Formats: sequence, C-alpha cells, structure tokens
Amino acid sequence: MGIRQYRSMFILMMFFLFGKNIIQAVERDNDSVKIVRPVVASTYFSVGNNQVYDTYLSINRYSGLDVGIGHERMRVAPFGAGRLAARHLFEVDFSTTRNRPGNGMMITGMFDYSFGLYRIFRLPCKLKLLGGGELSTNVGGIYNLRNSNNPAAAKASVNAGVSGMAVYTWRVSGYPITLRYSMSLPFIGTFFCPGYGQTYYEMFSLGNTKGIVHFGSFHNQFDMSNMFTVDFPVGRSAVRIGYKNRLRSTHQNHLVYKMYTHVFTVGIATEFVTRSQRRKVMSAASSISAFY
Repeated sequence: MGIRQYRSMFILMMFFLFGKNIIQAVERDNDSVKIVRPVVASTYFSVGNNQVYDTYLSINRYSGLDVGIGHERMRVAPFGAGRLAARHLFEVDFSTTRNRPGNGMMITGMFDYSFGLYRIFRLPCKLKLLGGGELSTNVGGIYNLRNSNNPAAAKASVNAGVSGMAVYTWRVSGYPITLRYSMSLPFIGTFFCPGYGQTYYEMFSLGNTKGIVHFGSFHNQFDMSNMFTVDFPVGRSAVRIGYKNRLRSTHQNHLVYKMYTHVFTVGIATEFVTRSQRRKVMSAASSISAFY
C-alpha cells in the first residue's frame, strides 16, 4: 500500500473521529448568531371629534367628543429573512354626539382589531417603506337617547385589505426624531346591516335573520384610516404624538351609515426584546427592528 493510500485512510479516519465535533461546533456558532427581533409596542390615548350619520336611527347628523385608547405591537416576522414585519393593532373608541339643534344625543362605542403582514423596503435615504395585507374586525354600537322604538344600532364587520407605512428618522443635532405615516384600506369582507324598517326584536326574538349579513366591497362599504405620528426619544422609550382620521360608511338596504373620526393622539412607544429571546440569543447577535 502506497503513501497516498495511507494518507487517504488517515484523512478519512480523522474525518470520522473529529468531523462530527467540527460540524457541531459550526452549528453552535450559527445558532449563537441568531437575529434578535425586538418588539416595538406603543400605547396611546386619543381625543377629538366624531361625526355620526345613521339613517336607521335618525335622519340628522350628530357631532361631538370622541375619546379612545389604542395599543400597537410591531415586530419582524420569524420568517422572511428579516424582510417581513407583523403588526397587531387594538383600538377602543367612545363618543357622545349631539344633533345640530342640540335636542338629541347619541352614544357610540367601537372596538377594532387588525393584523397586518408587511414587506419591508429599506431605502438608502434612511426611508423605510412597508406594504402588505391586513385583516380587520370591528364590533360596536350606537345608541340614540331620543328613540323609544329602535333606539340602538349594532355594528360588526370582518374585512381584508391593504395597508402601508412610510417611516423616516430625522436627526436634529444628533437627536433622532422618527416620523411615520400609515394607512389601511379594506376592500373585501362582510358586515352586519338590518333591513329597512326591520327591528332587532324581529331579528333576535322572532328569528327573522334573513339578509342581515352582507358581502362588502367598495360598492356598498368604505373604511379608510390614516395616521401620522412623531416619536421623540426619552430614555429607553419615546413619547409618541400624532393625528388620526378614519371614515367608515355603508350603503345597504336603503340605509346609510357614515362615521368620520379625527383625533389627536399621545402615548409611549418602547422597543424591547422578549424574555425568550434574551435567554436564547447571545449579546453579540444582530438586531432587526420593524420600526426604527
């Protein structure tokens, strides 16, 4: 057996003896360089004006004070190689509105939840664009204090649509100020609407529920929200102030419903790493933020 054969056998033996350990060491090194995906969470309060027009309850327009609270969570998705971000948004709004003569009052309460998945585009000019799809649901109601018959109108919808954001961090003497514009526009879904003159007693006591759930799109439903925020860092968090407007409307069964809300917001935004990632990921790992 020649020298070359002995050399080949030696290399093969060394591979079987130490190759597994080398591979395991490489795998450990790869695990230690996992990407940290911090959560960007914000809670904010809103106050502004709400205008309500619902012909099921009244032919008059109502306008008044709107207050609310919202919570938003954004994070880079665990899939997509850092190019996808997910967002959860919860909002609760409450308003008291009056008609123009001042002799009628409506009370409105709404709960909204949406989940969006976005593709992140990081541009060289420090501008970050996010675009994707969104699933949303809305549940609430309007109560007219003047009506003795049919005093309330329930609202419910489930929709799918498009959503987008533009995020830019502007540095003023080294101090980062983050500007963000976001929009959501559902284009297909379902919503609840009773028939013209149909009472809730008929629907839920007599069981006459035919035709109260409708397919929704631009021909009979519109729901668009726009929001602009500015983040001012304070310590490890940021003060977030902003402005938001939202227009909801449905046209079904000869009934028209419109709600236009515009509010100013103020809250706190914080970026943090979850406990599970702190345990698994070394401090030297790279970090990808969905927002900043």
